[in-house]
Amino acid sequence: MNDKGIFMLTRISDTITLFSICLGFSSLIFTFEGMLKISASLILLCALLDGVDGVIARLEDRCTREFGVMLDSLSDALAFCISPAFFSYSILSNFSSSHFLNLILIICALYVAFGMMRLARFNVRYVEKGKRNGFEGLPTTASGIILSTLLILEFYENSLIYLHPPIMLILSILMIGNSYYPKPRKKEVVIPFSLLSTSFIISVL
Repeated sequence: MNDKGIFMLTRISDTITLFSICLGFSSLIFTFEGMLKISASLILLCALLDGVDGVIARLEDRCTREFGVMLDSLSDALAFCISPAFFSYSILSNFSSSHFLNLILIICALYVAFGMMRLARFNVRYVEKGKRNGFEGLPTTASGIILSTLLILEFYENSLIYLHPPIMLILSILMIGNSYYPKPRKKEVVIPFSLLSTSFIISVL
């Protein structure tokens, strides 16, 4: 791999991953601009691309290539760890008194740190054992989907915002836990979820 140029290492699935990275960065910008629903919707779109990326990667047999695995983890770190924590802090700080800002900051920081730890563990396990049929610890993608959906729903029901901090803590603990989560490979699960996610994103935007 060291003898190849970086563009020779990049396949179609990696290009999709790079696009997801751009969306994750855009989510941060929209949060900074106060457009939180758009920010959360972009993370849901990243999750959809993460699934498409995985399908194409299996066709390319990218699962044996460290470059694609590491790039995918970096994308997940931005889209499902950093960006959700950023928009979570933004909306929670607007609804909380100054006395709770430090607590909110700690919760969001723990979410990022534990998410990064979960991704690092996945990379180590992947190098040690290769392709696996499931995940150890809740996937960061699932955490990002939950927080993004929750944030969007909070615009329609403000009381849900009080569930945001405890849910973040629970997700953080689940990500570094040892529980096993199977990969949803069957078409009966993946296709309906993809269609539902796409419809939801379009309705929000």
